[in-house]
Amino acid sequence: MRDREVVSLSLAIATAGLLMLFFAASIAQPREVSIGELTSAQLGATVKVAGEVMKVKNHEAGHVFLRIHDGTGEVAVPLFKRVAEDVDKSCLREGALIEVIGRVEEYRGELEVVPREGDEVRCLR
Repeated sequence: MRDREVVSLSLAIATAGLLMLFFAASIAQPREVSIGELTSAQLGATVKVAGEVMKVKNHEAGHVFLRIHDGTGEVAVPLFKRVAEDVDKSCLREGALIEVIGRVEEYRGELEVVPREGDEVRCLR
């Protein structure tokens, strides 16, 4: 009987721990940074950046590649097809001021901020 109680208690504690981790992850806010602050030390981190769209390149496969700047630097923001389809199209123009939440990644030696969902790209004006 004692072994069964230990297993039950262990299962209850493990379940509670997983629920707390899930809750903590759902309320965690990405770190807001200026583009000039982005470094390779942040690879894999989720950040929030804001800036003006300098360049828009539409790919035939439905992807959209943006370049944004904020006065401290510039960064690439690739919107892969599934994400691009869900982004407000008024954000996808040169001169638009946008906010992007995404993961810092590196492609061909250049840092980029890669959103995973369309609602992680928001027009500010």
